[in-house]
Amino acid sequence: MKAQSFSAPGKAVICGEYAVLRGAPAVSMAVDRRAVVTTQPADGDDFTVTTPGYADGRWRFRTGERSVLRWRDELPADGLAVVETVFGALKASPGNALGIDVDTRGFSDNVTGQKLGLGSSAAATVALAAALMPGAPARDVFECARAAHHRLQGGGSGVDIATACCGGVISYRKDQSFPPQTVVWPDSVHYRFFYSGRPSRTADAIRRAEARDERRWAALDSAAKEADEAIRAGRADGLVAAVSAWTAALRRFDEAGSIGIFAGGHAQMTELAAEWGVVYKPCGAGGGDIGIALAADIADIERFCRRARGAGFTPLDIRRDDRGVTQHTGVRG
Repeated sequence: MKAQSFSAPGKAVICGEYAVLRGAPAVSMAVDRRAVVTTQPADGDDFTVTTPGYADGRWRFRTGERSVLRWRDELPADGLAVVETVFGALKASPGNALGIDVDTRGFSDNVTGQKLGLGSSAAATVALAAALMPGAPARDVFECARAAHHRLQGGGSGVDIATACCGGVISYRKDQSFPPQTVVWPDSVHYRFFYSGRPSRTADAIRRAEARDERRWAALDSAAKEADEAIRAGRADGLVAAVSAWTAALRRFDEAGSIGIFAGGHAQMTELAAEWGVVYKPCGAGGGDIGIALAADIADIERFCRRARGAGFTPLDIRRDDRGVTQHTGVRG
């Protein structure tokens, strides 16, 4: 058996965050920061794991009953839950021991080393599932990765797993059949991602959101459906208007419950963008991590970039990635 390498992209939610947890549609874009998993035959009976971009070190384990891993080395402080949950979700053991390298360095800020909030754990989960199930149908990789990531996060919608599997832009609903619907992104809609410089605390924000009354959730659900329908229609002006309307609905939901979605500078960015004819919103949980700005005129985006830097946000060189989980050839052991 030769060395094999698989990669999967990160993601940015364009519309429908939070609402997707309750079954509403979300539109999500795969981005060209990829987790890369390489496997090769191991010397001896131990599996080994290295994780550049997460923790320095090399850890050995053997598989036990029900795919429980028996670690032979002390794990890093935050553990290696991605590896454990993927092995636990496999329908069959990989068999012979492997050396496994899970590389997520592309998901960190080059200056601070902080994670950007682009779904690195989901991308790593998908790439690892594919690497341990070589030749498996995409649906099987998705089901394994979704089960693993659900356990890893203690819940979630699966939108990040679906995006990492499919690539491009998708319209996704929780627990829907695979694959989700593909969305055509108009070439005339320009966008740029921005990093806030602050990490987001997703679990805390979701707990605050869950405390909102059903009337607030119903309004958010309705707004998500309207945005999804307008974006899937494929018209450039409709896409920008849909993101603008969704952003306003999300901000009302945030302010009613003091969730903190537009904290961390996102509220200021939203207001700055409006002054320049640009639509801006946080992506995902908000409160930090990244946001996206959209406009029909690239010049408006470039002018807004200069203002964003003054507000402490960093423009990112990130683009849509139309490839989903991918096997790479020519890998050397």
